[in-house]
Amino acid sequence: GGQTDRWIRDNKLMVQARLGEYLLVDCGFEVEHARSKYVSKLVDQIEFFFANIQRYHSPSFVTLCNFATDGQIQHEFARRRSQNRAVSCFETTEASYLDLVDRQKLIYLSPHSQYEMSEYDHNAVYIIGAIVDGSVGGRPLTLAKAKRDNLKHQRLPLERYLKFGGNASRTLSLDKIYFILMALKHGQSWTEAFQAIPDRKVAERFNQPRLGKNESERWGKWAGIRNRTDQ
Repeated sequence: GGQTDRWIRDNKLMVQARLGEYLLVDCGFEVEHARSKYVSKLVDQIEFFFANIQRYHSPSFVTLCNFATDGQIQHEFARRRSQNRAVSCFETTEASYLDLVDRQKLIYLSPHSQYEMSEYDHNAVYIIGAIVDGSVGGRPLTLAKAKRDNLKHQRLPLERYLKFGGNASRTLSLDKIYFILMALKHGQSWTEAFQAIPDRKVAERFNQPRLGKNESERWGKWAGIRNRTDQ
């Protein structure tokens, strides 16, 4: 029943907390979510992290950092708690990620990063920016923050495995990013992990990664393939 599922979920998460296996959600963008509809969407997405968490053996414990204790996000969580709607199996702290984890272990996931994530790093602590699609007009806020704090940053290799529909947003909700990371953490492939991305966004899925033109040429030379005119 619901109580048993909740106990299993919370127990799994607390084990990971003791092991130091964290995922950080950077809530330092409240000023970007001045409109209440974005705050509500953001809290929905954070709570969705835990909807299907039982499927994972070792789900990473979630910490909301840079969390304003009297901010809009906190007020929305409090409102839901008063209605017995809130999920509470995560930690909140006003502290920065820099105060929580060694800088060298941090990787900020940003769709604007020029560095592509190739595999899940089990020694890293990943940061997701608490930004809702549509609230920032596509501005590279997470990348700017990662650079300012001198952090490693990466983007998910979406374009290698997916062709998005013409009008579909490439921006993923926070819960979808969490599910992708957990799938990778538990040994699934990129193709399997990207099943978390809804079909309505995707025109085509690829089982093998697509190479860009320059990458194809480099791979061809590395593999000993030469243009016939070179010989």
